[in-house]
Amino acid sequence: MIIEHSWIGTLALLKNKTISKRLGVPLALFEIFYYTYLTAVISLLHSDLLFSTFTVFFLITHVTGGSYYIFKGERQYGSGFYNAYSIYEFTELAFLLAVFFLFA
Repeated sequence: MIIEHSWIGTLALLKNKTISKRLGVPLALFEIFYYTYLTAVISLLHSDLLFSTFTVFFLITHVTGGSYYIFKGERQYGSGFYNAYSIYEFTELAFLLAVFFLFA
């Protein structure tokens, strides 16, 4: 997950694109399941409100965005979209690193 978000965030920032749909659909499905699992684990084992809030936020964005991506496919967007998307990916990367170090 850490390598994936580094890679996708860098692609969005530097090349104004993301990965192909062929690779993106399995990754989107994996992330939906990952955030569902992580939400359950954090809710059951850690009652930390900050991590719970971020986890639920990422779960909602991945279910919504992943479903849109899977069913609507790839679209071309302007550079502003890719800049914002790279910020989102790097924010998610920082969260994943925090979760990794919390549970490591």
